[in-house]
Amino acid sequence: MIDVLIAGRLLRDPQRRTGQSGKAFTTAMISAAVEGADDRQLVSVIAFGDQAERLGRLKAGDSIAVAGPAKLTTWDRDGETRQGLNVTAMGILSAYDARKRRGDTDGKEKPKARQNGSGTRDWNAAYGTDPGFDDAIPF
Repeated sequence: MIDVLIAGRLLRDPQRRTGQSGKAFTTAMISAAVEGADDRQLVSVIAFGDQAERLGRLKAGDSIAVAGPAKLTTWDRDGETRQGLNVTAMGILSAYDARKRRGDTDGKEKPKARQNGSGTRDWNAAYGTDPGFDDAIPF
């Protein structure tokens, strides 16, 4: 197996299920861009425990990043060999999670930093705080 980090969009709503052992899990299908190709790769995802709950709250079209062990698969369909990728999600990050971590869950769009005359962003005008990144860098 290989460890991967896949980013893409959910093709359809994740499906919550229960296995024969009674353990809950969630499955999903992600469409991920392939660098240098016009194609997209379909990625099957399965998640257990907390990750299954997080995945199950998302909807089709949501952006998502999934990390975990992956397995390449092949199968024949109509005489043509096809390839796929199955990932067991050990970590999931959605756009919602990123907004939540920044405290942006109130649904209101935050102000954007304005471009000032020197070509840098005016963070004080946008957020009322100085991020402190304007110190001189000795080269």
